[in-house]
Amino acid sequence: MGFSKKFCLVFSIIVLIISLFGVNHYSSKPVTNITSAQLFIQADLPIEITSNGDFDIYDSGGNGSKTDPWIITSYWINASSNGKHGISITGTTDYFIIINSTVIDADTGYSGIRLSGVIHGLIINNTFNNNNQSGIALVTSNNNTLQNNIVKSNTYGIYLESSDFNTIIYNTAENNKANYPPGGHGFYLFNSDYNNLSHNIVDNNGHGIKLRSSSNDNTLINNTVTNHGYGFNLWSSTRNTFIENTVNDNDEGFFLDVCTYHDIINNTANSNSFGIDLYSSNLNTILNNTANDNTFAGISLYESDNNNITENSVEDNSYGIQLWFTNRNNTVYKNSAYHNGRGIYVRLDSHQNNITLNSAFNNGIGIHIESDFNTISHNIANYASSYGIYLDGAHNNSLINNTANYNNHHGILVEDSNNNSFDDNTANHNGDTGIFIENSYNTEYLNGNTSCNANLGIEISNSNNIKLSNSQLLETGLKLTGTTLSHYIHEITPDNTVNNLPIYYYKHQYGTAKTVDGSQLILVNCTLMSFTFSNFKYGYMGIFLIYSNNNTLAYSTVYNNSHGIFLSNSSGNLFIDNQINFNDYAGVALNDSSNYNKFIDNTISYNGILQNRDGIFLSYSGYNNFTDNTLNYNQRSGIYLLWSNFNSIISNTIYTDSECFTEVYCVGNVFQNNECHEPQPPEIPGFNWLFAMISLAGLGILIVSLKKKQKFPSLFNS
Repeated sequence: MGFSKKFCLVFSIIVLIISLFGVNHYSSKPVTNITSAQLFIQADLPIEITSNGDFDIYDSGGNGSKTDPWIITSYWINASSNGKHGISITGTTDYFIIINSTVIDADTGYSGIRLSGVIHGLIINNTFNNNNQSGIALVTSNNNTLQNNIVKSNTYGIYLESSDFNTIIYNTAENNKANYPPGGHGFYLFNSDYNNLSHNIVDNNGHGIKLRSSSNDNTLINNTVTNHGYGFNLWSSTRNTFIENTVNDNDEGFFLDVCTYHDIINNTANSNSFGIDLYSSNLNTILNNTANDNTFAGISLYESDNNNITENSVEDNSYGIQLWFTNRNNTVYKNSAYHNGRGIYVRLDSHQNNITLNSAFNNGIGIHIESDFNTISHNIANYASSYGIYLDGAHNNSLINNTANYNNHHGILVEDSNNNSFDDNTANHNGDTGIFIENSYNTEYLNGNTSCNANLGIEISNSNNIKLSNSQLLETGLKLTGTTLSHYIHEITPDNTVNNLPIYYYKHQYGTAKTVDGSQLILVNCTLMSFTFSNFKYGYMGIFLIYSNNNTLAYSTVYNNSHGIFLSNSSGNLFIDNQINFNDYAGVALNDSSNYNKFIDNTISYNGILQNRDGIFLSYSGYNNFTDNTLNYNQRSGIYLLWSNFNSIISNTIYTDSECFTEVYCVGNVFQNNECHEPQPPEIPGFNWLFAMISLAGLGILIVSLKKKQKFPSLFNS
């Protein structure tokens, strides 16, 4: 065989061997898209570097300087059954790059790559999958960069222990669930500070990113963390910053446990159980985040103090912002809480918090307070399906300048709550009551509040010693209810008004004669008081007597109230020659053992039209006398008696197209010399029906004349 033929044969064999066994470590292109057989053939042994001098064994160039780092590239390492880390670098200070390499299947307790006591490393564009411990582990290693790596199906995707000033950017950590729980984290930082984690994708691991045990002063920006138990889990750490991260579809979005001075700013935490959850964590700032569609709470605090919750948007959660248990001195400021079960919920011994300038719209309850010594000021709580602001078992709170409008039931509801103050609040156009106070047994201070509601302005029920001043009520007024005399003992001053007319409230008064013009007259435990030539209109009850006896009302007008004259547990009173007209419910109502009262020569007309009620209504009341009264077109009955006995109905004139008299479960009532007729027009004070009819007729003639003048102008110009 000639030399040239021998040379060609030898050269061909060399090329074949290189193609089968050679690995080009100078290539910058990663090994991809090759068969399992090829992988087996091309697999490299684990790399172990224990000093700067060892880099030269594995590198593809460089000298370890900052401008010319060592380059280790295009390794493919199956670390199974080696009892080693796929790549282990210890105690080096040279600059180096590991790029376009793959490590898989490291044994129990071992990682894809582990740096210990290392600085100046750049780990870029590598894949570390199915390793028993970590994909990438840094231990006491500082000033390294992990960039654009893929770590999948390890116990920890990227693990840092006592490692500071590292940069971790554009990595993908998925399905790291080995040994979960307690393992299974996308990223895990233990006692590691001043690291920068940015633009990473962390998805479907056991937990997303965990910082624990004094991992402080780290910055996490624009990471996407989805589908975990905890998205961000922080424990016993301080001064970490989270900006513009997306943490969705986890059990917990952000969970801070015993953490202080964190800044959580401009993040999105949606569709978790809790969006942002603080547990025993103080002095943190939660600013301008979006936390929507979380099963329980958008933002939740538990045993956490002095936090600042500002300008966040929380929508469609069970609770928008929740201060759950023993939270103190937190500020909840300028947040938007829409479409939650409760917009802002302060509960279970969460005291001395400041809830200010928040907007709570279209929630089940706008703002719900169950704790003490809080300040709730300048908030808007509108369009709730139940209550705008609700105090339940809450004491010594201050509500200042809040707005609670257009709620389905009450604007502000206070139940079982004592010593609260309400100043300059507005509660308008609510379905039931503007401000409703119930079962509050010490002192509530209400000053300068405004309520414009079609049903009721303020109701005080089963409560005592309420201080009410300078309230501006529109459309309807003040209602007092209770079961004992003490429930009606309050301090209510005449500077409370309905449609700018004063509410006159008297308690424990005796023997006073007055002439007043107002919206309501309320007598509580009063005797021998006399009101003549007085006027009461636009109130809830024009005249309300409770536990009051032997008083007189004469020559007065009770007009256009919800109820005209209402007596409860009041006896021996005299009402003579009054005009009681156009009240929504009954013109006169006697309830609960109101006995021996006299109504003589009163005009009671056009009452109950809106509510299908009566001219005079008696319930459980007896021995009353109604004589010479005129009742004209009251909606249901002229006089209606229910469980009321031995009353005298004498010489009354009733105009109605319904029932003149109705008795239900009554005995012994006397009806004598009464007359029933068809209804007449109502007597409105100062209004002359004859003059009105003549005026209307004259106006009609004038209109006809003008029309004729337009049609036949020649007849009028001659």
